[in-house]
Amino acid sequence: MQGKRSSEDLILVGFVVVAALVRLLPHAPNFLPTTALVLFAGSQFENRGRAALVVFASLFLSDMLLGFHSTMPFVYGALFVILMAARNIPASPFATGKSSGKLLGITLGSSLFFFLVSNLGVFLVQDLYAKTFQGLVTCYVAAIPFFENSLMSDMVYTLALFGIWELVRSSSRVGSRTVPASL
Repeated sequence: MQGKRSSEDLILVGFVVVAALVRLLPHAPNFLPTTALVLFAGSQFENRGRAALVVFASLFLSDMLLGFHSTMPFVYGALFVILMAARNIPASPFATGKSSGKLLGITLGSSLFFFLVSNLGVFLVQDLYAKTFQGLVTCYVAAIPFFENSLMSDMVYTLALFGIWELVRSSSRVGSRTVPASL
């Protein structure tokens, strides 16, 4: 039993690390697995602290290579809230239609939440827009094309991560809720 648990732990951590490293590859603007990996880790790790450690360490390491920016507190803060919301996703979301609907709803909500918070950060800390209500509206309107890519990537990567994980778990017959609190 311990051998299966260790293998499962390594596979799950590997999924998160690979998803974070994908950020370093060429991609369309905002077409990244970031929200998907946060949703995946938040729903699959039993221990929220461990999920946060694996996710944010992976993101931070890739950010070290990509470069830091002034809106990082907004980005990381939004992702942390999404990580906490991911606890509402069943461990096997494709087991029933109701669970898949919940995964879809949380993914859509997470995409919208991230869009709102990250662009609020752009408005507040960068000097791209007038610090007026109209400037805020202009900021959000200018970000809509990026949101389209984010939403699409969140859907694609979330379905891919959860789908592949479900196949791995079913083929290896590992447990229902994945990574134990002792990881």
